[in-house]
Amino acid sequence: MNLKRIILAAVLAAAAVCRADDIRDVATLKRAIYATERSSGTFDVEVIVSKVDDDLGGSVAVTDGDACAILADTRGAGAQMLRTGDRIRARGIVHMNDIGYNGADLKEAEILSHGEPPPPALVWPGELRSDDNLDRLVRFEGMVADVFRDDTDIRFIFFVVAGDDQEVAYVPVLAPSVEWHSLVKYIDARVSVTGLCIRDRMGSTKRKLSANLSHVSLNDIRITRPAPADPFDVPMLGGTARDTYIPVPGVSRRRKVRGRVVAVWHGDRLVVRREKEYSTVTLADTSAIPAYGDVIDAVGLPETDIYHLNLSRAMWRPAEADIPDQDEPMRMTPEELLTDGHGRRQIDAKYHGRAVTVRGSVAHMPSEKPGELRISIESGGYDLTVDFSSVPEALSGITAGSVVDITGTCVAEIASWHPQGAFPSVEDCAVIVRKPSDVTVVARAPWWTVRRLFTAVGSLAVALVVILVWNIMLNRTAERRGRALLHAQLKGAKAALKAEERTRLAVELHDSLAQIVSGAAMEIAAARRMQKDAPEETARHLDIAEKTLASCRDGLRDCLWDLRSRALEETDMNSAILRTLTPHVGAKRVDVRFDAPRRRLSDNTAHAVLRIIRELTVNAIRHGGATRVKIAGALDGDRLLFSVTDNGCGFDPDVAPGILQGHFGLAGIQERAQQLNGGMEITSAPGKGAKIRVVVSIAEKDEV
Repeated sequence: MNLKRIILAAVLAAAAVCRADDIRDVATLKRAIYATERSSGTFDVEVIVSKVDDDLGGSVAVTDGDACAILADTRGAGAQMLRTGDRIRARGIVHMNDIGYNGADLKEAEILSHGEPPPPALVWPGELRSDDNLDRLVRFEGMVADVFRDDTDIRFIFFVVAGDDQEVAYVPVLAPSVEWHSLVKYIDARVSVTGLCIRDRMGSTKRKLSANLSHVSLNDIRITRPAPADPFDVPMLGGTARDTYIPVPGVSRRRKVRGRVVAVWHGDRLVVRREKEYSTVTLADTSAIPAYGDVIDAVGLPETDIYHLNLSRAMWRPAEADIPDQDEPMRMTPEELLTDGHGRRQIDAKYHGRAVTVRGSVAHMPSEKPGELRISIESGGYDLTVDFSSVPEALSGITAGSVVDITGTCVAEIASWHPQGAFPSVEDCAVIVRKPSDVTVVARAPWWTVRRLFTAVGSLAVALVVILVWNIMLNRTAERRGRALLHAQLKGAKAALKAEERTRLAVELHDSLAQIVSGAAMEIAAARRMQKDAPEETARHLDIAEKTLASCRDGLRDCLWDLRSRALEETDMNSAILRTLTPHVGAKRVDVRFDAPRRRLSDNTAHAVLRIIRELTVNAIRHGGATRVKIAGALDGDRLLFSVTDNGCGFDPDVAPGILQGHFGLAGIQERAQQLNGGMEITSAPGKGAKIRVVVSIAEKDEV
């Protein structure tokens, strides 16, 4: 058993645990699907497939001869291999879906045999809403009264079919790529429609409100009697058109008007004059548009705005008829067209279709919006719309602020009316320009206009913004250059500090190492003079010279270490002392508690203090054999006091070897302390370790 079947078995077993009584017949399954409360459980039924649909997400209509149901194809049950007429064993689950409706999911379909598709049930359009036909494959006949696309779900086209039972069915057909002109053959044709009678609970609002016939394609609509060969062979539009709203079986709903075109606008709307009546015609196909003055036949669906009889979704063709032209234009003002003469806004529909001439100042030109070819002219405080959509070339030479005479057809834009609706309102009034000669410029716009004033103000605002941005950029440039100058100054300061450090080291080498080397040279010279007469003195002098050179070597090594050490960069004296002593103390324990802030000491003072502490610590470990050294320090006003204490063998300060014996450590420390206006005190005895206290003064330049 493969993984898919294992998962399916687990799902069915889990559902069976929740509800042990499996559904075994379609009637029970249908009641569970359409129950108002939540349903759950499994089904296992033997049925015949009446329809398989993949266009709307996949579904299978089934019947057992007594009842019908629709199962959702969840893919993976093998239902996509089914065809109508198959006898199958269907297994699945009933549950509530995400939108709150019960549904039946087909999980497994076992084909038992193949057979002929079951014939659809023959019904009347009025029976489509009956619960008895719910989920059943049905067929009915009637005449197509209208075809239009669902504007809320453009994948669907609605067929309006008038049945022989005086009922009308609205059939949604899935046809996303079909153009309207290819559907004209269905209008006024008698058709046979086959589909599933269902409750469309997930479709658009229009599909939910229409007749419950769904899962229909163009292949399911079969023409049984073609429409008349001449689509223009329909009755003339006359009377009130009220009776033409309700389709009558066997009678075409479409009507025809013959007249002269007196206005064209919006690319699909015409006003046609027929004798002394005017009809607004909305075209379904805009690939070809008649021109002003053409005599045409137009066939479409009748409607009315209670003032005029109109046609919608119409087609047209040239015609020959003696239709008079428009009367001479009446000179009107925008106020006369838009008000009742007392200042109250009121558009009189009697001017619809009439030729008028109005004068006004162009308030604004068309926007950049494609297809927007309307301007507004103003006179006496009233704005009148002028439409140039049929003759855009007439706009040339017109500018905002110009005074113009406009001749054209007055059109009252009125909402269409239907028998069940309220009275329509006249929404607007516009003058439709018919030809380029309808426009006359009476006076050009003055050079200094409101628009140019706003342009000048806008230009000044832009200039101010540019100046502001320029100032910001200058400030940023100045800041950047200031940072660069500061960086250069810092580099110079660092270079000066390095030069100062080199000078200090040079002075130290001259004052200490040079003197030590000179002392060693003197001892060697004395030994040379005495080597014959006093061998013992010669050996003593050579021993002193050797110790002197060893001290010189240690001092030179310390100087080299100072060049590489970054102890002076530490911000804390404890860290600086530990960094200085680390290479010299090895595993010996060194405790440091130095409470003098580093920022209070200049580099020279800090360097001298570090050299003194290092010299004392190294002496304690090297000569005293100390295993632990304690270093402490603190500030006392303008003096720095610090000490180095060890647990070594100690010595007698009074008889300690000095310079004459080649020992320069204590003498060097004393000299460094004296250079800082301080001194040194030694406390030690043989076998009791040693403690050396040092006091130095902090110069004024060391203070912050």
